[in-house]
Amino acid sequence: MKTTITALAIILFLFVVGCSKGERDDSRYYPMKATDIVANYSIDNIADDLSDIAQIESEAVSTAGRGSQPGLLGECTQTTTTISGNTWTRIIDFGTSDCSLANGNKVRGKIILTFSDDFPAAVRTVRYRLENFYHNSRFVQGNDSLGKTFVNGHPTAALNLSMTVTTPTGFVLQRMGRRLREFTSGYNTLAWSDDQFSVTGSWSTSFPNRTVHFSTVNSPLIIKSDCEHILGGTIKFTRDNASAAGLLDYGNGTCDNQATLYVNGNPSVISL
Repeated sequence: MKTTITALAIILFLFVVGCSKGERDDSRYYPMKATDIVANYSIDNIADDLSDIAQIESEAVSTAGRGSQPGLLGECTQTTTTISGNTWTRIIDFGTSDCSLANGNKVRGKIILTFSDDFPAAVRTVRYRLENFYHNSRFVQGNDSLGKTFVNGHPTAALNLSMTVTTPTGFVLQRMGRRLREFTSGYNTLAWSDDQFSVTGSWSTSFPNRTVHFSTVNSPLIIKSDCEHILGGTIKFTRDNASAAGLLDYGNGTCDNQATLYVNGNPSVISL
């Protein structure tokens, strides 16, 4: 009888351990899915708008609406500036209901920028803070800095990313990293619609199931202000230190929401 009881106990122990290990493995090593990539993309979209707004609005006089051309900010935006010594604080207030940006994204809440009055300097730092800020109904929390400089004579913004994004369904993602956005054309014209950017960098995104996606721009992402989607470029993804890998290809310059995701060399078209 003792032998039978002991044998059953061992079997039960192995079963429990096996289940626990399986659950642990499932949470960390499930196949990379298109929904994960789309979640990543939504945060990229937030970062691009934040970078664009912080870069433009940290000048002595806001140039968001250059000349007679519309700017990125909507008419529902209120901007106030206070000056203390050589420190400027600029509050961009989108209100408590959705305010449409010129690129179609909807925002509400505040972006608070702090910067010094060294406007002609070759290198400048802008601090940003978010207050009750929502981007396409996603609650965004964070504060960090943006560095403004010139690369090849082009204005460039290096956005340090430290933000938490909560979806309307309560799905929480955390983003850390650095996104370099070079102004490649349109910066010397009054029109906003001809602005074009080249984006590089690397960052990580933590998911609720404890998986972490590491993203590295493989070839520069091409962004135009008159298109709400990324026109071209590729991002390489790895998860949990290369437990899974993928490549996202944004295509050949067409303004659409289609991209090709390669996982283990197998392509699939996804909508972003």
